[in-house]
Amino acid sequence: MVRVWPKFVLRLIVLTALVVAPAGPSAAQGREDLQRLAVEGDWSILKRPNGACLAVPTEKAAAPLSLVFAAGPAAVIYTPYDAGIGGFVILKVDRSDPLYVMAASIPDPNRIDVPADLIPEMWAGRRLILEIAPLDRDPEIHEFSLSGLSAAVSWLDKPRCRARTQESEQ
Repeated sequence: MVRVWPKFVLRLIVLTALVVAPAGPSAAQGREDLQRLAVEGDWSILKRPNGACLAVPTEKAAAPLSLVFAAGPAAVIYTPYDAGIGGFVILKVDRSDPLYVMAASIPDPNRIDVPADLIPEMWAGRRLILEIAPLDRDPEIHEFSLSGLSAAVSWLDKPRCRARTQESEQ
């Protein structure tokens, strides 16, 4: 079965792929070159032309935000908040204590790096709740399903998901 992705989701995925992975010849390749390798729970594993993989939610519930995992694992939330973010960004896994990130400490309102100490909680959790106050609109609450996340992230370390370097391509 082939899934048709809405345009805004493809744009977020391509933006993510360009920002998360190192720049180079592979970053300039076509946008349609992302290949879906697998689905784990509510997560899809997408492969870039350079061989690196990303884990992204398959759901649309959190639109217009995009939560992306790359090798490391590193997690990033991409937002459309060009005007900035006010106060705090609040991240919470299930019913755990919330983690407050001061908006002033976020250098780019379009990219929120998920704190590394929250990632293990995400692997064991069921949902991530994000509360955010964009400067140009009302505060928002977004939820991401974490079902299948640990299995999806495990794909990122598989040999078929390792980015090729220029030397290995020659």
